[in-house]
Amino acid sequence: MTVGAFFTHEMQKWQIMDDYCDVLEYRNGGIRPAICKELSADFPSLLAYKPKECDSDVEKIVDIPAQENTSGRKPDTSAIYLGDLINGKPVTLQVPNTDWLIKNKWITEKDVNSAIFVKNFELFIPAQHRPTRKIRTEVTASINRLYPGGPIYGIKPSAVFVTEYEVGKADLGCRLPLIENPYTTCKYRKLPKICEKTQSNNADNFQTMTKYPSVFARWSIQAFGYEKHKKEEYATPFAIKAKVQLCKIRDRIPATYEKPIAEGDGSAAEPDEDADTKDEVSSPDTWGCCYENTYFNATANACNECPSNSNKGMGGYACFFQREA
Repeated sequence: MTVGAFFTHEMQKWQIMDDYCDVLEYRNGGIRPAICKELSADFPSLLAYKPKECDSDVEKIVDIPAQENTSGRKPDTSAIYLGDLINGKPVTLQVPNTDWLIKNKWITEKDVNSAIFVKNFELFIPAQHRPTRKIRTEVTASINRLYPGGPIYGIKPSAVFVTEYEVGKADLGCRLPLIENPYTTCKYRKLPKICEKTQSNNADNFQTMTKYPSVFARWSIQAFGYEKHKKEEYATPFAIKAKVQLCKIRDRIPATYEKPIAEGDGSAAEPDEDADTKDEVSSPDTWGCCYENTYFNATANACNECPSNSNKGMGGYACFFQREA
């Protein structure tokens, strides 16, 4: 081997080792292993290194703020534009900071300095019950960061979470157990359960991946199955529900990182300023139920009257305008 070929070989070897150290750093919650900083590092020692395991691995139902109309203003990527989503168009979700995660029930205060990985992401679309609908949602991660403004870590192959389900029918093709409808607010008038058609959860499919996406990745979301249905226009703020599985590695993220200012505050879209909204009219009963033409305002834990020209739907989860799509 010539001197030139030797140096080329060594440079290629070090590049491969450095790339692998990037993978270990990411899986370690952003902390580069000490072995990667040693001149004596070699492939066997790197392969023997075991990244930190999850301190907490939880599955939960979370909120994603939604916006009904973006006409005349820049779309807020910290909320999902439902109009495009139900038309089969891709929409972008970008979690702006940990405050958003806390507000929308993804994490608690004790997790703010944790590296948070997403092992499963199942999205369920809010809609009034109709005869059986077959729905498919796809959630794809890109521009992957462990915290806002942090370094970008690539994921190959791309992480795509696919969920196929039906609402309003339970048959032998469902994955068991059936999922309680996350849009139910009244416990003794429950919405139909969700029948998942995806026969294994996404976390199982990703076991061969070198890394899971971070919660702060940029997410592209698509839904299929509503394109031929009459569109429903919300008259009240609402959130889209998802079931996520999160792996948390504590004390990994710099406590002093600068939280970016979001384009929006991560809240569900406010109703039209011209809408005839009314003050709180009552409190939900012990079952979380609201009566007459009122909906359950989860933020205020109260039953609020629907705006004029709208009726409550989805068992009191939200109000819908009485308009043709």
